[in-house]
Amino acid sequence: MVKTLSLAIVRTTILERRPITLVAKAMDIILDSYSRSMKTVGGAAGVRRTSEQNQQSSFQPVEDSRVVSQEPPGTMIGPVINTDSASGVESRQSQSNSGVEHGIANLAAHVDRSSLNTSSDSDGITNTSRAVSQATSSSQISDATGKRPQVVGEDSQPLASGTSMQHGTHVASVAISPIEMVQSVFVLVEDEMMGDPAYLIAVIMEFLRSLSKAGLKAPPDLYVMMTALLACSNRYAEIALFVSNKILEPSRELAMQLIELGRQHSLTRKLGVDMLRERCLHHDYVAALLQDGYYLEALRYARKYKVITVQPSLFLEEAVAKNSTPNLAAVLSFFAELTPSFKTTLDYSRYRH
Repeated sequence: MVKTLSLAIVRTTILERRPITLVAKAMDIILDSYSRSMKTVGGAAGVRRTSEQNQQSSFQPVEDSRVVSQEPPGTMIGPVINTDSASGVESRQSQSNSGVEHGIANLAAHVDRSSLNTSSDSDGITNTSRAVSQATSSSQISDATGKRPQVVGEDSQPLASGTSMQHGTHVASVAISPIEMVQSVFVLVEDEMMGDPAYLIAVIMEFLRSLSKAGLKAPPDLYVMMTALLACSNRYAEIALFVSNKILEPSRELAMQLIELGRQHSLTRKLGVDMLRERCLHHDYVAALLQDGYYLEALRYARKYKVITVQPSLFLEEAVAKNSTPNLAAVLSFFAELTPSFKTTLDYSRYRH
């Protein structure tokens, strides 16, 4: 519930074209909360492993033990537990848990009536903000109610480790990941923002900044979306600048998008082809060279990297189109050496004469 409301607040803020600083603050809160939740989940897993190791070591039998207990009858002796360590772990988990939910509550607080300038839909957004705060408070009360005093005894260590994992799972379920932000915010608002792509581009740039600040990676689909928005505004020079400066992280998805956009801008297509080569995507790079008519260069590249996944007919058709008998013979010879079974194919029988 908290996650759904938070995503709805961000979507509404973007669709109403609120100040970029307001949107940036909201994304900072969300991504910082997610980053801390991932650290909490990792810490809970480590606490569980340590707890299991301590449990195993505490029950190891001691051979030839001659120590006689001096405790009076009726006194139960349990394994020694470091209460300072246990309380420290519980304190850190409680702080991380409350920090995530406090961050989401701050997100709701920042989108209030005054910051939204009281438009016709401001009441709905304010009510949503209050709902987020109430849901967060209810979640915290639920956590406090669910806590139990720690029992000192043989069962205390498994109980502590189980509680740690429950806290970690709860924190992870509340936090919003970058992928969820892309799918539940940017993808949904993209169509409605195509009339004013400059605003959405600015928002995505702030999102990338927030990701970098939180030490997180952006999903490849986000770079593809940003490239398409820049192309809609004929901002091809900025695409080249972002690619060269690695603001747009190289990937196969981005390379194919650049090649597609290259139908209207040849230099952008070259950026995509070069990205395929840099990423060592041999099959896609050879196919792109063939589409551009560079079949000899594609042949040399395929020979160097033993690319056998591209259909020989594509090379042969290009050689025939160039009306070059020596080049056609070179292509036939290459595939005959690379794959001996090529001589038994229909392509070999068709083009060798």
